Amino acid sequence: MAMNDDPRNQRRMRQASITKSIQENKEKSERIRNTSDHIVKFDLMELKDKIKEIVHRKRKQLFSLRRQLYAEQNGKCVICEKDLDETELEQVGAFELDHIIPFSLGGGNEKSNMQLLCRGCNRKKRDMYSNEDLLKYYESVIENINNLQ
Repeated sequence: MAMNDDPRNQRRMRQASITKSIQENKEKSERIRNTSDHIVKFDLMELKDKIKEIVHRKRKQLFSLRRQLYAEQNGKCVICEKDLDETELEQVGAFELDHIIPFSLGGGNEKSNMQLLCRGCNRKKRDMYSNEDLLKYYESVIENINNLQ
């Protein structure tokens, strides 16, 4: 078996490529911030596709996570701070589990990528995200993958 055919080697090469892209985007961001007041926009589409290959995104019931987030958020929507009804924790409708980085960009079901929102705020937010949160998320994914090796 050739070295390039080894799945571990291919995974390491993908991870190295992602890490390099993250570093390049960070350097580009710093240069722009130091020379301009313009809004920084990251070119992360290629990175998104690579992350989607790696991140396991199997949707499942997350009731225990909902309870944890409810407690951490003091029973309030993160965006509008509306009180969320604890009796509806395991019901669909009153409030929703939101992915800070959406599935469409490789976001997973990790607790750090989740928040509780009231239905109205979740509908308004849709799949919006900040480039800073996206870059931070991708960096944590790479770090976790590297720790598994």
